[in-house]
Amino acid sequence: MIAVTTPKDAEISKILIETISAFATVGLSAGLTSDLSPEGRILITIMMFIGRLGPLTMAFALLNTRKESKVRYAEEKILIG
Repeated sequence: MIAVTTPKDAEISKILIETISAFATVGLSAGLTSDLSPEGRILITIMMFIGRLGPLTMAFALLNTRKESKVRYAEEKILIG
């Protein structure tokens, strides 16, 4: 997706460095970020956000599986008065 938003003369190695650096939140740049279109910058920002959260955290958040609790609390009707 990033390759579509980059200028035509951009090298694939620079695109790869930008995307891997964004996902790993390393902070490195090949100088290509300033040449990206607004859509490309949004994609890079989304990749930074996903990389910051962590793929495992995102997977657990998206699974949304709830297990029935094996703990049961005692219930009692208390008479007052």
